Amino acid sequence: MTSGIRERLYALLPAFDRLRDAEEGEPLRALFAVIERELHAVEDNIGDMYRNAFIETCDEWVAPYIGDLLGVRGLLGTGDGVFTQRAYVANTLDYRRRKGTAAVLERLARDISGWPARAVEFWQILGATQNLNHVRLLNVRTPDLRDTERLGLIGGPFETAAHAADVRRIAPDGGRYNLPNVGLFLWRLQSYPLEGVDPARSAAPGVDGFHFSPLGSPSPVFNRPQAEESDTALLGEANAEGPIRPAAFHFHRSDYYGPDAAFALYENSISPGSLIDLARIMCKDLSAWAPPPSGMVAVDVRLGRFAFPAGEAPARVVASYAYGFSADIGGGPYRRSDTLAVPAADTWTATVGRQGADFTTVSGALAAWADPNTGNRRDAIITVADNATYDETLSIAPAAGRTLVIQAADGARPVIRLTGDLAITAAELDSVVVLNGLALAGAVRVETGALSLLRVVHCTLVPGLGLNEGGEPARPEAPSLAGDAPNVALRVEIDRSITGALRLPPDALGLTVRDSIVGSAQPDGPGTPVQALVSGNLSPFPELSFPFPALDVSIGSEGPHRATLAFVPASLAAARDALQDAIRAAHPSPAFTNARVLSAGNLLLVAPGGP
Repeated sequence: MTSGIRERLYALLPAFDRLRDAEEGEPLRALFAVIERELHAVEDNIGDMYRNAFIETCDEWVAPYIGDLLGVRGLLGTGDGVFTQRAYVANTLDYRRRKGTAAVLERLARDISGWPARAVEFWQILGATQNLNHVRLLNVRTPDLRDTERLGLIGGPFETAAHAADVRRIAPDGGRYNLPNVGLFLWRLQSYPLEGVDPARSAAPGVDGFHFSPLGSPSPVFNRPQAEESDTALLGEANAEGPIRPAAFHFHRSDYYGPDAAFALYENSISPGSLIDLARIMCKDLSAWAPPPSGMVAVDVRLGRFAFPAGEAPARVVASYAYGFSADIGGGPYRRSDTLAVPAADTWTATVGRQGADFTTVSGALAAWADPNTGNRRDAIITVADNATYDETLSIAPAAGRTLVIQAADGARPVIRLTGDLAITAAELDSVVVLNGLALAGAVRVETGALSLLRVVHCTLVPGLGLNEGGEPARPEAPSLAGDAPNVALRVEIDRSITGALRLPPDALGLTVRDSIVGSAQPDGPGTPVQALVSGNLSPFPELSFPFPALDVSIGSEGPHRATLAFVPASLAAARDALQDAIRAAHPSPAFTNARVLSAGNLLLVAPGGP
């Protein structure tokens, strides 16, 4: 608030006094300058006090105090590099101003859980006797049985059919529709949009049918949520990230179909002129692949299928759609730029894509990398730039001390359908292979001595090497990742990925799995597989120098618990017995007290005592 005019106090003096002061060497002017500095300090302090009364303009150190006045808990002083608490307190202020409203309950649920939420005041959908002072025309006791769209919403967050009052408590999910009850519906699955996808052709005979999913399995089409009109508006069906209801698509096709909508279908390539017209799109149940009438395209959003009349399918179909999943793992159109490899000065780089890339296939890029005249098997980064599907036969032969990265571009999820195993060959150690952001339908196999480190980051190694039209693994007994024995230098790291079973050699150096989903192979015959921890080769048996060896053991979600051996074992049999006793004494749960340690050849196997 300090004025931009200097010497305001001195300027208030009469001109006669200022002239006399100039004749005396301006001592009065110097005095007023000192007084004015103090005036500015007082004015600045008053201005700071005014600004600090509002969360939008206050100093950062004031924000915790305003938050304390509001009862906001967990606020600490911020230091360098720490994010501001201003928005947190400002949101709390906004909540206080609108407390008790359904819109605030929605925002609180969304902010706390991170999931979209819908608040429903159940008293609004109770059947009521009409009052002329408050007419509620939608609250008719008997729903219109011909209104299939409204009937399909019954029991969900957007229903409008009236109910009789339910006097049971809402807590055990016994009662719902009553005057004091408010419900919160949450959408756990997120919507992940994909552009330029190659749909998988149906295996059903006699129909030109396709799956939206390139893996050829059921994948319900999810909505791409539209922005809400305002913070005070309740979440609508068009704003939710859930799967599209067939009835909603049938009655409001233009809301869900189009270049900027939930999904779109193109002939041959993505361009405005190749978009299949909305007038040809119809909603249809394709569970039995019933063909649509001539000239039409049937879409089943529930199963993620679409079909053309027999003989009318174009040479190539390209789709844009959104699928649902619960987290940013397994590859997908989400940001993972912090995991992508950055080329150094001597790194060989190449891009793969349908258009505008160096190569149109991954195998073509690998062949150029292995060619002595181009890549010469040096450090390389191969980036797949789109969401297309690539049918490939791949083999990698890394050179000693070199790193090969095959990654998807940030925000892309290409699908590689392998016609055989992705074999990593050549017996040269100290080499590294990194797979990042890919969906692989097939197996990865590391041959003897071919590799020192295999990193699988943000990838999906499809369990069972592929999925059938029912969504089941094509080969449930087959592992997604296998290694040939011996492989004493092999380390495998799996980070934020989804894989099928792993079958690594017992002498492998190590396996690290972080934030991932790892399936288990289903045996061909009867029997239940048991997960076990297998040691490396213990011949000759190592000499232990610690007087009381100890290790931390976790079984499932229990642990880690410290298991201390009672003595120093000198043989495999002694180690087996001492380790079993230590694990059983580490914790009283059945998983520990019934654990077993077995010896097989030169190996030790640790099996849990329960689920």
